[in-house]
Amino acid sequence: MIKNLLLIFMVLLQIPLTLAETSSVNPFLPQSFSAEMEQIITSSITGNQVSSYGKIDYKFRGHLKIDITKPESTRSLFVSNPQTTWYYTPPFAKGEAGTLTQNPTNKSGHFKFFDLLSHGLISNDKYSVTREVNNVKIVFSNEYLKKLELKEVVLYFNSDKQGNEKFEDISKIQLLKSNNSDVIIKLSSITKNVKFDENYFVFIKPINE
Repeated sequence: MIKNLLLIFMVLLQIPLTLAETSSVNPFLPQSFSAEMEQIITSSITGNQVSSYGKIDYKFRGHLKIDITKPESTRSLFVSNPQTTWYYTPPFAKGEAGTLTQNPTNKSGHFKFFDLLSHGLISNDKYSVTREVNNVKIVFSNEYLKKLELKEVVLYFNSDKQGNEKFEDISKIQLLKSNNSDVIIKLSSITKNVKFDENYFVFIKPINE
């Protein structure tokens, strides 16, 4: 199931950045953040839900690390920067080798979802924005809808501040795919503008694996 989420992120990485997207142009998106995460994947066929837990780190633009740590069967590490993207799954037993895939990011694309949020929670030529109590719905333009394969993304907030939402108040992100499968990413302990080490978004094999 964790692969399903990572495939979504890979899809969200597939659109090249334009010149206008090389810096954050709206104060809603911080230059970087770190958060604890729970991902919940709902099957479009059975309706069953599977949860896994870990940490997500992001730096504008195109830097992403997702470290899934539990349950044990879902452990994985996804790391991407503008040059290289890695996906690592640890071995099932000691003495075995883990599985690592590595690709140039220019083939996988740049991470786009958070990058696009640099345009803020206002309608623009890439997406339209509508507000309800405690949530903001993002609907992409036809061009981005086809490339992202997402029907919509909904940001849920811990409090109702319509028109003055804060990134650190996000409680969960809901992604509805074109095949009607649903992924929810719950965020907690969000820390903005984290100073990551220079090589933080470079894959390093976990110790003792």
